[in-house]
Amino acid sequence: MIILGAINYSGKIVSLPHLLRLDSPVHYLFPPIGFFVVYSVFKPDFRFRWIYLLNFVPFVVNLVEFTPFYLQDAGYKIDYYNSYIASRGSISMPVHYFMKSILGLVYLVLQFYVFFKYKPKLSGRLKSMRTIVPWFWLFLTAEAIMIAGLLFDNLTAHKFFVDPYRFSMAMVTFFIYNIILALLFSPQMLYGNENKETVNETIIARDKYLRSKLSGEEKEVILEKFCLYLKSETKPFLNPRMALQEVSSLI
Repeated sequence: MIILGAINYSGKIVSLPHLLRLDSPVHYLFPPIGFFVVYSVFKPDFRFRWIYLLNFVPFVVNLVEFTPFYLQDAGYKIDYYNSYIASRGSISMPVHYFMKSILGLVYLVLQFYVFFKYKPKLSGRLKSMRTIVPWFWLFLTAEAIMIAGLLFDNLTAHKFFVDPYRFSMAMVTFFIYNIILALLFSPQMLYGNENKETVNETIIARDKYLRSKLSGEEKEVILEKFCLYLKSETKPFLNPRMALQEVSSLI
């Protein structure tokens, strides 16, 4: 997006007209993706569900809106660019600029909500949160500064910073540079939020069963009894208090 931004506001887009407006729908992806980054890290047992795809409806709508333009020839796009710049002085589209700023604000609020809701619970249990929490403080702060700048530009009717398109690209670049610097100090964020404590417990449990004295036939018998128990008319799997010792004694 930053590369396309530089090509657009430098005027070099006339040499690559088919790239014009390709970045517009992509902008609508960033707010929900930023939210899911925070949500997936801090919400216990997070799983992406199909219903979450509704968050990307603005991207699809904008893509559909610009599809007829994308299918035009190079000459049409060059004429469009020249006339748009001549009349407005910037490649920015005020309506979309405003909508993207508001969308960013909405998802920023949701990120802070998730962050403050789950952070206290996880910080007390997981040592890995000692690194993750400060990293996300920087992530959210940089994002807040970016959104605040975009909203301020909208409130001043795009007059304060002269070219809203250049300013928005500068804000996004500022945000990305902050994240890159943060990753230099916390590179483990690139490898996911796998809890070391959980991994160690899994290894211990695996080693314990490797030393089991049960034969293969005995394991098969136990597994068969367990499956029959789950398929019984009492439907034990619906019991939220089903315990290991109770099931073991029954089978």
